[in-house]
Amino acid sequence: MITGCKKMTLFLVFFPLFTLLFAFNGHDAAALLNPDQILLVVNRGYRPGMEAAKYYALKRNIPRENIVELSLPNGEAIGFKDYERLIESPLYIALRQPGWAVTIKCLVLFPGIPLRIDAPKKPKGDEIRLKKARERLKALEVILNSKRGPSGRQRAELLARKGELEHLIRRLEKENQGASVDSELSLLLVPGHERSGWIPNPLYRENMGRRDLYPGDQIMLVSRIDGPDIKNTMRIIDDSLYAEQNGLRGVAYFDARYPRLPQGPLNAYQTYDLSIRKSAHFFKSSGCMPVVLNISTRLFQPGECPSAALYCGWYSLGKYVDAFEWKRGAVAYHIASGECTTLKGSGRGWCRMMLLDGVAATLGPVAEPYLQAFLPPEIFFPLLASGRVTLVEAYFASLPYLSWQMILIGDPLYMPFKHNPCIKPY
Repeated sequence: MITGCKKMTLFLVFFPLFTLLFAFNGHDAAALLNPDQILLVVNRGYRPGMEAAKYYALKRNIPRENIVELSLPNGEAIGFKDYERLIESPLYIALRQPGWAVTIKCLVLFPGIPLRIDAPKKPKGDEIRLKKARERLKALEVILNSKRGPSGRQRAELLARKGELEHLIRRLEKENQGASVDSELSLLLVPGHERSGWIPNPLYRENMGRRDLYPGDQIMLVSRIDGPDIKNTMRIIDDSLYAEQNGLRGVAYFDARYPRLPQGPLNAYQTYDLSIRKSAHFFKSSGCMPVVLNISTRLFQPGECPSAALYCGWYSLGKYVDAFEWKRGAVAYHIASGECTTLKGSGRGWCRMMLLDGVAATLGPVAEPYLQAFLPPEIFFPLLASGRVTLVEAYFASLPYLSWQMILIGDPLYMPFKHNPCIKPY
C-alpha cells in the first residue's frame, strides 16, 4: 500500500529507464557483466578477506587467477601517497597484462582493503605561495574588469595568465582530495585525472551524451563485499545468490521527509524527497511488490517495517533506527553524510548496522559527500528492479560523481529481480 500520497505521472521514471536499459555503457543492456570480467582485490596480510574472495570466486565461477593480492597495512583509512603506491600502481600494472587489459571491467574489494583515502597534507610554504597567487589574481581581475582595461593581444595575454593563476591556486588549495578507495579506483584507467573534488560520472544517466567527460569505456566498475565481520561478508554472498535464484520478495519501504511538497520550484532537499516518492510510485504502478511510503517527519520506528526487501530514506545521521525485519537479499540505503565512515567500529551508522541486521547490499559515503552526490532512488531502484542489469551496473548508472566519497557494498553480479522483473520486456 502507499500511504498519504497523491497520484503522480510515471513518464519521467519510465522513459529515461527504458532509454538507459538499451544504452548502458554504449552496449545493449542484455550484454551483462560476466564473471570473466571481474578482478577480485585482496589484502595479502588479511586472511579472512582472502578466504572470502576464494569463496566468492567459487560461487560465481570467477577464474581463480582473477585474484590480485596487495600488501597493505591494516586499517580502514590510507594516506594518499600510500594509496598511489600500494593500491593504484600495482592494480594499474596488473591490468596492463595481456588478456586483462581488455576484459576486466569490474573490481571487487574484500575485507582488508581500506575504505577511504585521507587527503594529503599541504607542504610547508604552500600557504605563502597560495596567498601570493590569490593576491596576484585579484589584482589581475581588477585590471581586466576596469572600464579602460586592456584589449586585443594584451587582454588575451592577461586572460591566459589569469587561467594559469587559477590552475595554480586549485593545485595549492588541494581541497577535497579525500575520497573513498572504491570511487578513486573507478578512474584507475584514467591516469593523471584531476584529484581535487569530484568528477562527473560519464555512466550516470543524466550525463549520457556529454562529450566533455572521460569516455565511459575507461570507467572501472567497483564494488566491495565487506562487512562488520567475516560472517556478514560471507552472508552477503549467500543471501545474494539465494534471492537471485528465488526472487527478492517482500515490501518496498520509502521514507520521505516532507508531508507536503510545494507546487512551484523545489530546492535540493525537496527535489530529493520527490525522487523518493517517485520510486514508491514506480513500484506501486508496476505491482511487483507492496509499497509503504512514509511522508511524515517521523522516521519509521522499531517494528513498523516487517518483510523489508527494499528501503530508501533519510535523515538520521549516524543513528540507525531498527525498524526493519530484512528479507534475504534486501537492498537498502539511507541518505546521510557519513554512513559508511566505518564498517568495523562500534558506531550506529546505517551501513554498518544494516549489514549487521541482514541486508545484502547497501551504499553510502565515507565522508561528507553533499546531497547532490547521492544516488537518486528514482533511477537506482527501477533500474535494479528491471532485471536487466546487475547491482554494480545499476549503481554506476545512478551515481553522479566519481573520485568522491560513495561506496557500494554488495555482490556486483547480484540481480535480485532476474526472474521476477518489475518491468516486463516488450
